[in-house]
Amino acid sequence: ACEYDFLEIRNGGLNTSPLIGKFCGENIPRTIPSFSNTMFLMFKSDSSFSGRGFYLTWDSTTTGCGGEVTSASGSLTSPNYPQNYPPSLTCSWKIMVNR
Repeated sequence: ACEYDFLEIRNGGLNTSPLIGKFCGENIPRTIPSFSNTMFLMFKSDSSFSGRGFYLTWDSTTTGCGGEVTSASGSLTSPNYPQNYPPSLTCSWKIMVNR
């Protein structure tokens, strides 16, 4: 459990969106997938200690849940492929290419 400082990540743009995880210390996953085109991040620290902080990068791929694709060629996969997809999803993709 994260008692002091933590980074909370949610699958969507709101602080009420489904929780992906609450991360602290050094045991943070290298990859944290989201099935939305927005994510909510909140960093919380207490008053007892000042630490190094965190470094975060992101990459937008077509493995999310829906979206718009405009490249002339490519591929799509269901969320979390090749692992099992999560329950209760409805994903829609719009593919638009030039003729």
